[in-house]
Amino acid sequence: MGRSNYRTDKKPKKWQTLILGDCATLVRQTVLPSEAGDIPYIGLEHIRKGGMRLLGHGRASNVTSMKTHFQAGDILFGKLRPYFCKVVLTAFEGICSTDIWVLRPKQGVDRKFLFYLLVSRSFIDFATSSSGGTRMPRAKWGYVSKYEIQLPPLLEQRKIARILSTCDEIIETIEKLITNTQTHKKALKWQLLNGRKHFMTNRREWKVVSFGDVMDIEIGRTPSRNNPAHWDHEKNTENRWISISDLQSPAIEETKEHISDLGVKNSNAKLIPAGSIVMSFKLTIGRTAVLRKDCYTNEAVCALSPKDEKLLLKDYLLQALPYVNYEKEIDRAVKGKTLNKKKLRNLKLTLPPYEEQRRIADVLSTLDSKESILISQRAKLELEKGELMRVLLTGKRRVCIDDDSND
Repeated sequence: MGRSNYRTDKKPKKWQTLILGDCATLVRQTVLPSEAGDIPYIGLEHIRKGGMRLLGHGRASNVTSMKTHFQAGDILFGKLRPYFCKVVLTAFEGICSTDIWVLRPKQGVDRKFLFYLLVSRSFIDFATSSSGGTRMPRAKWGYVSKYEIQLPPLLEQRKIARILSTCDEIIETIEKLITNTQTHKKALKWQLLNGRKHFMTNRREWKVVSFGDVMDIEIGRTPSRNNPAHWDHEKNTENRWISISDLQSPAIEETKEHISDLGVKNSNAKLIPAGSIVMSFKLTIGRTAVLRKDCYTNEAVCALSPKDEKLLLKDYLLQALPYVNYEKEIDRAVKGKTLNKKKLRNLKLTLPPYEEQRRIADVLSTLDSKESILISQRAKLELEKGELMRVLLTGKRRVCIDDDSND
């Protein structure tokens, strides 16, 4: 058995209680871009929400007004809306927006350890609590610099940072797999749904049909106050209500509201069964999703289902509807006016023979499942990393290092 990386001490030994201002310097070296040379420029838009990574960068020659100079190894912290956690550890010299703090670790403080402190949930919450302004809240250094830190010896800082960096490397690997799967699925979907690639049929065997020819279209209705079964929250905890805002993902697992949360008047209830495909009629017209549970809905959402599964396979429909992007097609059809059932029935769908539909749906569904598994793995790892940060950065869980004199 190898030596464990962790110990559990009730109280960290040789850890110092300091404040952020003792551990990091706020760099205030400003410069005009025209005087900086054509070096990289980083704005808030270049830092991913949630921190950890740059999405790209600009050039000093493309920006104006005063900026802050930073060096490789400095930490950039977005002080505007700090709850977005736009924090990154730099690997190069450049300039950045003045809405970004440049923080440089002081002697005895490992830069990666400090970085993980600054992206921790407790620090982000602390920085957010200092924010002034309602529309453009900015963290205040005079307040944030007083944030209390438990600082371990340098070797222990580095070991903690290595452990958390390893977590990030694994998460990044999974993110790349997710991106690759999405890219492959997008390319394959374009080929399959356009007939450029086919399994059992020739593209000439495909036909164009109207929605109304192959699908039943049900418009939702507001639940009736005359039927207590629709509104009794305590007796009917499963009665969920779909709103347009729920149509943000391909599948609706949970809804934001319960029927009893609504203050609407009499009408007939419309229950949409699990497995139905729903489409928005207002605002985000044409956006689609599949229901995982029975739900009620109103006139803003309709349900689509195949009239004959031997003619139109539901699994094929689930792949085809989002791909065709009926949001744009419907917008052209209604020309700014309200969508109605007649207009929806006249929309067109390209339909291959049944066996081709089945093969297309099977291939694309397999990729959907792979993507979902990877996304779940990423979420689990992010939770585990968050818990590790909580216990390692506070000394609630200690790491073992080679030099026991620092324990």
